[in-house]
Amino acid sequence: MLESEMMGELRKLAERALGAGGEDAEKLYVEMIEKLDRALAGNQKEIAAALAGLARQIEGDGRADDAFTLKQRTCEVMLKVAMSRRRGGHTPPRQEPAEQPAQTLTVRTPFRSLYFKD
Repeated sequence: MLESEMMGELRKLAERALGAGGEDAEKLYVEMIEKLDRALAGNQKEIAAALAGLARQIEGDGRADDAFTLKQRTCEVMLKVAMSRRRGGHTPPRQEPAEQPAQTLTVRTPFRSLYFKD
């Protein structure tokens, strides 16, 4: 398990991340996950347990909404990091939208022959 000093650092990072918004919060969550990853040698089960303990501390302070947000965001970041590792650290290729055909086809209804003679 983690030392109390490390948990204190994580708690400070979590407080900053919960107070920040957008890109800043994302960077702080990534920093939290990376710190835990280094400290726990990449053991995702232990990382998740440490994050759950951190969320319980915040929930114990009477901030259930913040604890829920922390759980969601750290789970999201852990998933992104894991998927990035599986891809070998590369971002997925961006697919360009398919080109539209030069000419649109007219669709004939099957009942046209019932009413009109060609």
